[in-house]
Amino acid sequence: MRVTDGEAPTPFAPSFQFVFGDGSYFSGSSPMLTATVIGSFPLSYQWLKNSMPIPNATNATLPLPGIQLADAGTYTIVVTNVAGAISSNLTVSVTASTPPVITTQPTNQVVLSNSTVQLTVAATGTVPLSYQWRKGGVNLTTNAVTFGINTAQLTIYNFSDTNAGDYTVVITNYAGSVTSAVATISILQVTTPVFLTQPPPVISILTNAPFTINTVVAGTPTPALQWQKNNVNIPGATNAIFNGLTTNYNGGGSFRLIAANLNGSATSAVCVVNVYDRNLYYNNPAPTNAVLPAGGTLRQRASAYGMPPVFFTLRKDGTNVPGFISLPENVFPEIYDEYYDLTLPGLQPADSGAYSFVVSNTVGGMATSGVFNVTIQSTSAPVVLQPPTNVNVFLYTGGTIINERVTYSSFYPVTVQWLSNNIVLSGQTTSNLTLGFTSVQDFTLAAILSNASKKNNLVILIDDFKAPCANDISSL
Repeated sequence: MRVTDGEAPTPFAPSFQFVFGDGSYFSGSSPMLTATVIGSFPLSYQWLKNSMPIPNATNATLPLPGIQLADAGTYTIVVTNVAGAISSNLTVSVTASTPPVITTQPTNQVVLSNSTVQLTVAATGTVPLSYQWRKGGVNLTTNAVTFGINTAQLTIYNFSDTNAGDYTVVITNYAGSVTSAVATISILQVTTPVFLTQPPPVISILTNAPFTINTVVAGTPTPALQWQKNNVNIPGATNAIFNGLTTNYNGGGSFRLIAANLNGSATSAVCVVNVYDRNLYYNNPAPTNAVLPAGGTLRQRASAYGMPPVFFTLRKDGTNVPGFISLPENVFPEIYDEYYDLTLPGLQPADSGAYSFVVSNTVGGMATSGVFNVTIQSTSAPVVLQPPTNVNVFLYTGGTIINERVTYSSFYPVTVQWLSNNIVLSGQTTSNLTLGFTSVQDFTLAAILSNASKKNNLVILIDDFKAPCANDISSL
């Protein structure tokens, strides 16, 4: 255009620089139809759909918010000014949108403190899909530890108590929105392993036999387990229940289970596995002979080695003693021994005899102890074995000393008291009597022996001591 002094400018007709917006859209989307036009002002705009004017559509742009299938068609923009008019057509097609559907829900998690936690969701539906993660119904924001709040995967670093809670995600597209199931994330409360069921203290088995040791162990997180035999790890034995096989005596030993997690460790009680053949062996020493007073108590221990349970039978003179047949054993697990403690109270002389033990088990083993003789004496009073004898004592210048002795046997403690002519000799209370004298006299000595089994003292008389003179003995 040329402008000269005093002349009005020559108007020029409108022309399009750009017209865009035609294409295919999903329902619910909001496309914008736009025309960029040059030409003399003023320019006027009118949008038409399928050749029909659209009311109030008189701008260079035509927004189509929330477009639906009915909005598909041919849109025309007509631009006019004083110099002329132009138009352009745009074709808009609309495809129905599919609302979001969650195909994989976020899941509950129990996590360690300060760990990295990820929540993931998967969904189908018309793209684009938008995401918004929430905690407790409140939208999350990105911060120093929380990332991916608008993506399909939420990541939280250094997870702490403040992060624990209920999480959801809202997924939105042109056709609508959907909220996921709640995923609860809690922090694992770590506990030290503890044995709820301990192994049995002893397992007794025959050679070439299988065995099982059962335990129950708890802890958070779940403990790692390792069985040991004689304090050495057993390869592959990492379950709470141990299954073993004894191919020989070496199959036995001391077994234990070690449980460990992040908070510590625990060791089970020891289970001793004893391996036996079918034989029984009577342990030495054999029972010993016994001499007892009437009414006394016999005590003997019978001991054997072999596959338990072991049973003990008492015999007298080759015949089983009633009431003492197949008696169950007591057990020393740590030394593989089975034993029985025999107690026979109130024995009488008729109970004297040759006794023995016979031991047996349920797998056919049998063994016999040596014979031990039991003698029950008819009296329990002190028995004099060697009494004092008569003596002639000669008096020497300066005095003479006499020594006498009485020997005895007793099952109870004995008290001794010496007398002279029925008068107690002070301090003379042992089986040995010592007297000193300086003059001559005939006199009679006596020793009184007593024990707890007799109410009346037993008096042992000693014959007179004969001396050549009859003077007082000063020491008496």
